[in-house]
Amino acid sequence: MNHLLESYVSIAPGLAKAVPRVDRSRVDIRDKVIGMARYIDDIPDLPRTAYAAAIRSPYSHARIVSVDSSRAAAVPGVLAVLDPATLSEYDVHLGPHEHESVSMAEEFITTDRARFDGDLIGMVVAEDLRTARYAATLVDVEWELLEPLFTADGVLAPDADVLHDNVGSNVAVEDSLEWGDVDQGFKEADYIFEGTFTSPTIYHHPIEPAMSALVDYRSDGVEIWSPSSGPFSVLRDVAELFGISEEQVRVHTPYVGGNFGAKHSSAETMAAAAISMKIGRPVKYTASEDESFRQTARHAADFTAKVGVKLDGTLVALDVKLILDTGAYFTGARIVTGNAVTSSYGGYRLPNFRVHCTTIYSNKVPASMFRNTGKNETAFGIDCAMDAVARHLGISPIEFRGRNLLHRGETIAAENWKRGGKTGPMRIPLMDTDYGELLEQAAAAIGWDGRTLGPVPVEGHPHRFRGRGMSASVRRGSSIGSATARASLDRDGVVSIQHNAPDVGEGAHTVISVVAAGTMGISQDQVRVAQPDTDNHLYFSGSSSQRVTVQMGNAVENACKALKDELRYAAARVLGGDASEWTVEDGT
Repeated sequence: MNHLLESYVSIAPGLAKAVPRVDRSRVDIRDKVIGMARYIDDIPDLPRTAYAAAIRSPYSHARIVSVDSSRAAAVPGVLAVLDPATLSEYDVHLGPHEHESVSMAEEFITTDRARFDGDLIGMVVAEDLRTARYAATLVDVEWELLEPLFTADGVLAPDADVLHDNVGSNVAVEDSLEWGDVDQGFKEADYIFEGTFTSPTIYHHPIEPAMSALVDYRSDGVEIWSPSSGPFSVLRDVAELFGISEEQVRVHTPYVGGNFGAKHSSAETMAAAAISMKIGRPVKYTASEDESFRQTARHAADFTAKVGVKLDGTLVALDVKLILDTGAYFTGARIVTGNAVTSSYGGYRLPNFRVHCTTIYSNKVPASMFRNTGKNETAFGIDCAMDAVARHLGISPIEFRGRNLLHRGETIAAENWKRGGKTGPMRIPLMDTDYGELLEQAAAAIGWDGRTLGPVPVEGHPHRFRGRGMSASVRRGSSIGSATARASLDRDGVVSIQHNAPDVGEGAHTVISVVAAGTMGISQDQVRVAQPDTDNHLYFSGSSSQRVTVQMGNAVENACKALKDELRYAAARVLGGDASEWTVEDGT
């Protein structure tokens, strides 16, 4: 113990090798600029690595009548085929998730019908990628073509085909929220506006294709390299699928080439793991650009608003009907529904409010996380409605918002609300934003008084026109999840930070470096930020919802403070005095 303490103290002066400063340089900039950054495709193949290719549906909606992979299996170099006909050869657990009734089968290969163009029905693994992709084209599937359902009207029609027999309808989730008396509010209104605003399904294509993974399933567990924003979600899904303990799964996250929601646990990773277990060799799956488009999407939305307002522009009631499209599978249905419902009123002062949301299945690419999930659609809908109301009343859209947006310290008028039909205490924090000031600054920045409508010519360019507009969005922070970090002092005087927050391109690891350097009073070049690796057992909810800076930042700060306490304790034990008498300042 004394030897350890002496080592601790002897290297403490090493912290002062550089002038303490925080330069805020990106910690990954050199690797990325000179091409040394290793993404999933740059990771060296493990010994005896085999290569996977996906078998996908060419139809948006079709029932699988039969599958014959004998021609594919006969190709020289093919090691295994996973498809509905051979699924019984694989030891996987496709029952309901522990936390909800949704089946693991929705996150593995489909066995009954294809529900979107590109639905995964299997995988071929061979000695090389070219052979695997060729063999995948030889899998013979007999299809019964079904009518595809792409619109809410089609999905909700009484005679519509039910996409998931076990569900019984095409409704994935329903939710509602209300306070006040909306019907009475409309009676008191001088003007009522109604309109529907539609947000389409879109895909945020990252530079690096989604879904690629390297999996090594051994007798003692599974090791995975995945460009996921949430390595622990991959860990949990793999453990649950194969009925093993989470301690037997290890997930590494290398550099991630863009995200905004596309990089998460995928069916392709699970299928590769299943084949790796069967053949006893590592399996690498490399997604193509085309396949990347079939990984996830943003939820389409129909936002129908009925707005009641006084002639002076005071809002009195808002009634919203929302239809969200989660695509072929449940994926992000529950999260998007909750987010959309609680953001449907924007930041407006509304004495009477009601929203009902229906989230449906369709034959589109499964929708999941997509930057500000469920809130972009509602922000677009409500502010389009407010613009229309303001213009009808002849009030500047800026002035209208200034009158109706919540002021700092305010909240909605009700003490109680009904969520999902159940009455309970209102749970919305007080507004902590000065909208009036922000509106003035934004209007000045774009040179708009709010009264000029339509595009105006650009000075010096008579054939160019510029439109001006303004919307106000409320970002309600996420308190869900937790973050853990470990700070240690290495013998070379460098502070090492271990964690599991993937840097998906937004600079998360730079933030970690800045926080650690600032807390320790050292320069950033004396901080080493490790890549995520679940083997360190440092849990993190995942890089989403802007939680890295706040949640992981606080975890790193706390870990560094604890490290400083350990240094003071070590100094007192070895050099004398009380720990409280020692300080860590200016890197020493």
